[in-house]
Amino acid sequence: MSDPTQDDVDSYARWLRYVEAGGRDIGRAQIRSGAAAARDSSDPVSRHAAYLQVEDQARERGAGMWTACR
Repeated sequence: MSDPTQDDVDSYARWLRYVEAGGRDIGRAQIRSGAAAARDSSDPVSRHAAYLQVEDQARERGAGMWTACR
């Protein structure tokens, strides 16, 4: 699914999409597990606030890559 606040492709001609499977936001799941971080950009995506909240929770739990940051 594309983000209505963003172009379809980035400056490297890569398609920009949200990936969902079975109604589950895969990017959010990756952030929640500590396998990814919320995108830091001056032009945030529409799900940015939700992704930051999930990242903060992952940091607090020491999930995934945040284990060493506790």
